[in-house]
Amino acid sequence: MNVSRFESDLSKLARRLTTGEESSVRARVGQVKSDLVKMYRENLVKINHSVIELVAAKHLILQGYDVRVEHKISQNLVCDLYGKRTGSDILVEIETGFVPPAHALDPVTYCSARIASKTARYSPFAKRFVLGTTQSNILTIPKIYIEHTPSESMAEAEQVKALCDRYYNSPPIETEAIIEERLNAIYVIDVDRGDVLEVSPAEYREQVEHLKFRLHQDPKHFVEPE
Repeated sequence: MNVSRFESDLSKLARRLTTGEESSVRARVGQVKSDLVKMYRENLVKINHSVIELVAAKHLILQGYDVRVEHKISQNLVCDLYGKRTGSDILVEIETGFVPPAHALDPVTYCSARIASKTARYSPFAKRFVLGTTQSNILTIPKIYIEHTPSESMAEAEQVKALCDRYYNSPPIETEAIIEERLNAIYVIDVDRGDVLEVSPAEYREQVEHLKFRLHQDPKHFVEPE
């Protein structure tokens, strides 16, 4: 564990994020940085995840939220970012696209289940639920979290539940929770520039589906096994 390197990297990023900002913004970003350093000393966070959290935290601070990182929202759940302001609160979960070795052969399906599971489990704890990811990662968002008709809801929810149960069944996610909860926005986070682009889940999914269509239509993207 290299605490000095972790702190140096976060301090450098915090300075970059707050150049030209008001002193109150600098102080609040600095507090988030300090919280992350403390958590790193306790071996609770990693650098690649923390830098994304810091950029997202600054985005929330500029919107007037009081931000907490690695915030406990229930006995068993800790969210990456929780923001509260008068009349509203927001919960942000960061997705880096990490896939454990056990799922090296089904990474897309595994990540899809993780996104579905997170949305069902976390979204009840705030008025707004957001998934944050980097430009280097692509989220696969179940259609039911974007739009659905009542006649299709149960069938779609059962499909999502089956997907979640395949990877996350302790405790299992109830079908009703999948139907009721929603994903409000996607944060596309650019750590290099310190920027956050907020897009609707529908817009994000449309772009991903277009990319998937092109991959499936163009055989030059695939190599036949020898």
